[in-house]
Amino acid sequence: MEMNLEEVDKRSFENVQKIIQDD
Repeated sequence: MEMNLEEVDKRSFENVQKIIQDD
């Protein structure tokens, strides 16, 4: 399973944003 680091970073960032907004 090959993953682009930028893609993963972007996804993680979006996840963090979602969690912050969820608060």
